[in-house]
Amino acid sequence: GMVTVAGQGRASGAEAAFTQNDPLYLRNAFLMVLELPYMAYAKAGIFQPSFGAYIDDHTSFIREYFELDVSTRDSTVYGVEVGAAPNYPFISASVFGNRVPQAVELDDVNGGWGGALNLGWRDIGWWTSAHAMIKRRDIEARGDLDALGVAWGFNPWNYTDALPLTYLGELSVGRREASVGDSVQFLAMYHELWWTLWNGVSVRGKYDFGDIDLELAGTNQHRFSAGFDVSPFPGVSFVALGRYLLTDESPGAADIFVFTHLYF
Repeated sequence: GMVTVAGQGRASGAEAAFTQNDPLYLRNAFLMVLELPYMAYAKAGIFQPSFGAYIDDHTSFIREYFELDVSTRDSTVYGVEVGAAPNYPFISASVFGNRVPQAVELDDVNGGWGGALNLGWRDIGWWTSAHAMIKRRDIEARGDLDALGVAWGFNPWNYTDALPLTYLGELSVGRREASVGDSVQFLAMYHELWWTLWNGVSVRGKYDFGDIDLELAGTNQHRFSAGFDVSPFPGVSFVALGRYLLTDESPGAADIFVFTHLYF
């Protein structure tokens, strides 16, 4: 079994984070059976659907647009997922109920149901996959969602020590119900290149593109990121990225994104 508890903060400060309703929520809480024949597994509980490249930047448009940014309670679902990875193909499929957004206080809002599928081929030096997801729910619970895409990766370092590089990418499209009888189509794309300087220290460069409404002008977003990933000892890593966001509506904005990973 696995349980992960998350705390949801607020830009207005720590006091607002701890005085709001339910600042803590379950990001993962499931029972799992694994290492079955063909490296199959099954789990049931609260989890995030398997969709696309599971990267560590929850602000990337490939995560944010598809309700996979893990920063809110309704980025997770409750249900059952099964899968297998018998080297080198892999597949996972899930059916689930959607969690209603915390801001929705209406008792009769139906979170509805959904399903996700992720399958592909993960070789030693490269991988590719296809993914799809649907959600059916009331408009007050964010409305229906249809999404699909492809993801890929290439590691030339596997073939020659002269190229300590790793490249990851994804392209996903979706359609979201905006109101009864009306929907919007959106797109997100991601490219990331890692250069390993030496063991435990890597340079990262990343480009994110997002268009939240393909039929509406002025909705393009471009985010360029560059920085370091440092692992001083096993189980701990620190990431610092300088980022620059360009949109059709503004000349650009810079920020710094810092986070850490603790593995145990």
